[in-house]
Amino acid sequence: MAANRAAKAAAAAASTPSPAPTAPATSPQAAPPPEKKLSKLQQKMLSSRAAKAAPPAPSPAPSELGLAPPPPPVAAPPPPDSSASADEPMAIDSPAFSSTSLVAGPSSFANALTPSHRAFLAPVAHRIASTVPLSVAVEPTMAARFGPSPDDKVLEARKGTALGAGARGENRLAKQARKAASAPSSQPGSAKNSRPSTTAPGAAKPKKAVPPAGSSFKPATAGPVSQLRTDMEAMGLGDGSSSREEERMKVDEEPAPAIIMSKEKILKEVKAKAATEKPVLSLVVIGHVDAGKSTLMGRVLHELGETTDREVASNQRQSEKIGKGSFAYAWTFDAMDEERERGVTIDVAIDTFSTQRKRFTLIDAPGHRDFVPNMISGAAQADVAILVVDGASGAFEKGFEGGGQTREHALLVRSLGVQQIIVAVNKLDAVRWSEVRYKNIFDQLFPFLTDIGFMPHKITFVPVSASTGENLTKQTNELLRAWYDGPTLVEELDSLPVPTRALDVALRIPVSNVFKGQSATASGLAVTGRVESGIVQVGEKLAALPGDESGIVRALEVNGELVPYATAGANATIFLSGIEANQLSVGSVLCPRSQPVPVVSTFTAQVLVFEPKHPITAGYAVELFHHSRDIPASIVALEAMLDKTTGKVTKTSPRMLPKNSSARIRVQLRNATTGGRSGAIPIEPFSVNKAMGRVLFRRNGETVAAGIVLETLQ
Repeated sequence: MAANRAAKAAAAAASTPSPAPTAPATSPQAAPPPEKKLSKLQQKMLSSRAAKAAPPAPSPAPSELGLAPPPPPVAAPPPPDSSASADEPMAIDSPAFSSTSLVAGPSSFANALTPSHRAFLAPVAHRIASTVPLSVAVEPTMAARFGPSPDDKVLEARKGTALGAGARGENRLAKQARKAASAPSSQPGSAKNSRPSTTAPGAAKPKKAVPPAGSSFKPATAGPVSQLRTDMEAMGLGDGSSSREEERMKVDEEPAPAIIMSKEKILKEVKAKAATEKPVLSLVVIGHVDAGKSTLMGRVLHELGETTDREVASNQRQSEKIGKGSFAYAWTFDAMDEERERGVTIDVAIDTFSTQRKRFTLIDAPGHRDFVPNMISGAAQADVAILVVDGASGAFEKGFEGGGQTREHALLVRSLGVQQIIVAVNKLDAVRWSEVRYKNIFDQLFPFLTDIGFMPHKITFVPVSASTGENLTKQTNELLRAWYDGPTLVEELDSLPVPTRALDVALRIPVSNVFKGQSATASGLAVTGRVESGIVQVGEKLAALPGDESGIVRALEVNGELVPYATAGANATIFLSGIEANQLSVGSVLCPRSQPVPVVSTFTAQVLVFEPKHPITAGYAVELFHHSRDIPASIVALEAMLDKTTGKVTKTSPRMLPKNSSARIRVQLRNATTGGRSGAIPIEPFSVNKAMGRVLFRRNGETVAAGIVLETLQ
């Protein structure tokens, strides 16, 4: 019974705190209270606490735990009344409570769940009625016993990162985390994260924005997602990438590199270079399949020292292994496995070479009719053309008549604006350099070329042999020298006139290729294309049409060299930042946003009809080619027939267009998509920009018409 009453009294004391009683002053002669016999429960409690407290661990100072200093000691209470029964519990407010009653701190379980830098505001006091005064020290925390836990270390490392740039106590990890989060991403091969490691040639370093003095500018506090990314970067778990929206915002906010040269200064520099440097021409090589185009130009490059004997010998060994030893020079361009196995050029190959007075960008186009779209893409970038024909018996006729590609290729390059053409009569060594055979080919081909628009004085014929190298750079065969005393092929190339470049008009760059990778000079997202007009320089911001995205030119590469600018006529590789790869496609046009190209789906054109299998009528479905882009379209209206010489109207609203006729038509693009774009393309009238105003029409694998844009319609 006495034990039960003592337990109830202790529970009541714990649930109902009372103010400490003020003890009356006692005299030094006061007798000590008589000892009372302890119950069994009290003895067990005493032995248990003594075992825990021996040896006693040093207790941390209250100030280290963030606690208030302990109250001053209270004098011992007077001895209890002798009349009180030993079995009855003392009252809560009885002065018999000892001044050294037990004061317990947080438990070990509570310390384990609570960060070490937090402390309870005040200890919970438990006073237990006892006749023997007891005193137990506050139990130390887990951190005091065993040191900081891994979680405590992480929390310590995060100090300073969660409070922004101005947080106190910012340690090394936090500084690294903020630096990693604020630095731009540098993943190679990524469209949105392409950033040059150094300042691009010709571009000034962007200046950091500095808040005005006295302003109340404060860094923005990081949000939850940014904070998580910061923490991951600090622990080495982040990939350094930013979300698409954050990247776009960063691009919009960062200033574009400064334009270091004015247009007037560039024009002046271009004129000065023209007097001292070799002019550059774009040369496309065309002709019927197996006429020897790749072999011819591969031999020319070797004769001019552009390829080494070792490279040719390597191609010779490899080609002989598959039974195509005669293709050794052609493999200079035909690098794809499929091209080497089939023995035909599939895609356009580009190289460069120099002669005594000029530099050339060489475009080797495929000759097979299945790859005419690739040939159109290459020919659209050319200034001049070499038409290679096979002089062997019956070979020329096969390519010129009966659906051969000699006729179509000549039509295409003339329709695309090429005005100068060299006819290389190849393989004449197979007929022992027969002059009769050479003249026979000349008599058939020369009238055709003049009929399709080439001026007679801009057409030249040269007899050559690609396999032996005869008359490429020199003449050695006596059979040929007996009747031909004209220039070699390279000498003819050296004498070609340089066309006038459109430097003082708006910039236009049709894209012929889009890639992400690394070249010899730069890396990242890049496009290739011919600068049709105007001037582009590093640091310029260009719009990509069709679309509403813009990119900044961070590097320019021409002929394998980094340059600060590129002018009209140059075939350039343009490295861009601030735009994603899916916003660009073959056929896109780069231009200044202040001088955009009209993006339309309907226009009128003046066309020359070739030899379609069926007459052209209203609603005639075609495939429209504009530079490197092809898109479905329909000829929705035949407005008038025109005189081929004067261009005057001879008949309005004809019912059909016959072969070899000229007409004015209205074209509408269909709603199909090309490369993720809707049925609208950037195009300009021929009177505004000649290069942007030429179009071709094909149907069922044949070219049916070509023409120029007269007017763009909405």
